[in-house]
Amino acid sequence: EASVEAPVEAPVEAPVEASVEAPVEAPIEAPVEATVEAPVEAPIQTPVEEAAEDTAEPIVAEKPPEPVAEQRTEQGSSGPAAPEAPAPPTVEAADESAEEGEAVRWRTLLASMLDCSYREACGRVVGFIHEHYGAESVAWLERRDAHFETLLSDGRLAGKHFRIAMGPRDERLQNALRSETSLEFHSNSVDGERMSVALFPVAVGSDIKSALAVSGGLGEPGAKRRMAKFCAAIAAEMEILRLREEVQRKSLLSNAVERFNRSLDKIESEQFWSDLLNISAELMQAERGSLMVYDEGKREFDVVASVGAPPARLKSERDSVGKRVAEAVLRRGVPIVVSDASKAGLATAPSGRGYKTGSFICYPFRIGSDKLGVLSLTDKVDGSEYSTRDLELLNAVAPQFNVLIDRATLISKAGEYQQLSVTDPLTGLLNRRYLRERLAEEVQRTLRTGQQMSFMMIDVDEFKSYNDTYGHSEGDVALQTVARCLKESLRGADVAVRYGGEEFSILLPQTSADEAKIIGERVRARVAAARFRNRQVTVSIGIASCCNKIKTPDGLVEAADKALYAAKRDGRNAVRQYDEQVAEVADDVADPVGRGKK
Repeated sequence: EASVEAPVEAPVEAPVEASVEAPVEAPIEAPVEATVEAPVEAPIQTPVEEAAEDTAEPIVAEKPPEPVAEQRTEQGSSGPAAPEAPAPPTVEAADESAEEGEAVRWRTLLASMLDCSYREACGRVVGFIHEHYGAESVAWLERRDAHFETLLSDGRLAGKHFRIAMGPRDERLQNALRSETSLEFHSNSVDGERMSVALFPVAVGSDIKSALAVSGGLGEPGAKRRMAKFCAAIAAEMEILRLREEVQRKSLLSNAVERFNRSLDKIESEQFWSDLLNISAELMQAERGSLMVYDEGKREFDVVASVGAPPARLKSERDSVGKRVAEAVLRRGVPIVVSDASKAGLATAPSGRGYKTGSFICYPFRIGSDKLGVLSLTDKVDGSEYSTRDLELLNAVAPQFNVLIDRATLISKAGEYQQLSVTDPLTGLLNRRYLRERLAEEVQRTLRTGQQMSFMMIDVDEFKSYNDTYGHSEGDVALQTVARCLKESLRGADVAVRYGGEEFSILLPQTSADEAKIIGERVRARVAAARFRNRQVTVSIGIASCCNKIKTPDGLVEAADKALYAAKRDGRNAVRQYDEQVAEVADDVADPVGRGKK
């Protein structure tokens, strides 16, 4: 007889005298936890609560309570029988128990990843989602600037490299993060069908570091909310693993570039191309590769070196090689990394070649608009696929490649007209014309990648008096000696230039201010120790490094020039770096040493 508005507690306070034939009046063993007016939390997670939306009757249990028989109390009065068992668990208690069990599984997963690499941990996360959430396809996506791209995937997404053009601050992603849900979208065609994918942000605080793309298997109520909570639970540990691997990767990258630079110093001119390719293959752990130089006049490649295949065979197939991949890569100026040529829609090599994998990397070399050549590498020693990590390593050594290939190409060209146009005839160094284009490209690359680079201006001390005393021919000999000292002091990727008159400059790719200071001191000391025919000659050196305040070629030259003024003012035969103090003095003193502005 109780209405919806009547609280159910009343029968408990007053024992009912009704007989068994009146079950409506009987007390209820389990207190009512939800009525239409007060729904239980998380209504979508239990069938009982879903039923509450369609009926006006209060939901008390899955079946009506049994009538309660009368019994005599110790005082002889009759009353309802006391419950002999505890009340059944409520919906909230069941949910809490399920969540606690899920949290235990999460903690077990995290504990198993402590000694994993970041990629291995991503694989375990993907496997966990398959096992415990029944997802059909899963992909772990990494943040790359203003987009997310695949690091690891399986199911229907396996082997598919895709990207989502959405930045970490995108309001749609941030809303999904705050509301513990996913962002729904449709992928492009996969195996001829379109897929519905749920994207779950993985964030530390509000900073979205990566994302999980899940397709299928999340249809049951509450599944997406649990997946969002799972992503929140693993985010901090995954970021720790990623940062740990990032530190290790940068250390390995730095060591690899250093080894590469040391190897360049040992290249023999007679075997330049083969030595360069062998060094590159060793750096990238490739068993096979080729280095192709592009001839602009003939519009074709010349295979100058190869590893793992006879150059003659590659040269005989030069046209097909260019048409397949290399020509497109060089034309666009963008490298490609292919995990499996067959899945990428590329024609595979003949079976007789015996390639271990279908994975390869193809890297173009250019200076400005000049197309230099293409490096192709395949068959990693360990049989694994090439990835964007390998591409980062090639990006790090690309400036050295560009300079070396450009020099070698210029020297080998018939007539050598182009080489002469960028070479100083007296010292054999590159000239100012070459520096202008090369410096502009290097500054752009540095600003784009965030890597460091430095620049030196060098002036021979009191050279006018040397010329006046010993004559211009002796002055030329002194300049040649200085140029030789520069060549002997530099690394393979550094670019030494005769800037004009008694001035020289050096471009130092991927070189910090501290490293540039060490190189500058080495150059100064070598010149000071060199034997000159008439009297001792010294140099003063000014150094500037590309940074937020200096980010144009002209700005870099001007800053190095001001530091050079400071070195002259300090007594010559010195090295000075550009800083705020140098800038202030240079602004106050137009020409402190009488050099005159260039």
